[in-house]
Amino acid sequence: MLRSAGKKYREIVNDLINNYFPELKGRKIFLFRYKFRTFWANAFWLYPFRIIMISPRAEQLDDMSLRGLLGHELSHHSIYEEKGWFKYLYTYPYVYLFSRRGIINEENTVDKLTIKKGLGKELYKLREAANQDKKHARVNYLYLSKEQISDYDGNSNKW
Repeated sequence: MLRSAGKKYREIVNDLINNYFPELKGRKIFLFRYKFRTFWANAFWLYPFRIIMISPRAEQLDDMSLRGLLGHELSHHSIYEEKGWFKYLYTYPYVYLFSRRGIINEENTVDKLTIKKGLGKELYKLREAANQDKKHARVNYLYLSKEQISDYDGNSNKW
């Protein structure tokens, strides 16, 4: 069942858009709660609606990890915005339904964009939390590791 994700998530998303995602300003992004078995959140675009679905399990995350999670999901929307609706519609099924390698490449690209946007430390904290979550452990291989995040951000051993 879908429910609005709540004020806390909306405030974080608005802050992230204002400070890190200027290309998403003025774009309405709907936030919903949805119970996932493994993932904490999922972003997709059902034109004209941009949607982020957040698992109630995300409530266990501290604020920095939550900013990393929502920054990652906003990076998906930033990439969708750049691709445009037609290319998104054309590539999304291939990437997420038919190709494990495609999913890994897409998630790694999204993680790298999240870091480029200035949210490397937040993403690192999210990955720490993900490594300790038994349910999320089944999908951790899809994303950059803590070491890859730190290296890509140029902050090796600084966090």
